[in-house]
Amino acid sequence: SDLKTSWTEANPGRRFYGCSKYGTDGACNFFRWHDPVVDEHMKFVLLNFHRRIRELEKRQNGQGSKANGCPV
Repeated sequence: SDLKTSWTEANPGRRFYGCSKYGTDGACNFFRWHDPVVDEHMKFVLLNFHRRIRELEKRQNGQGSKANGCPV
């Protein structure tokens, strides 16, 4: 099984083990959490950090060679 990371609203940043063939005909239904449950405040913080990182990555990818902040 592979160690993966959940980015759902209910379990942001929480790692879990899941079948490496998930979503295919040969998948077993193996699933086990690696990390403990995250409290509500940490969920809020993690989701906001994750959202902000995605926004910055999109902005950087959209600017091409101007990604370093250079206006020219």
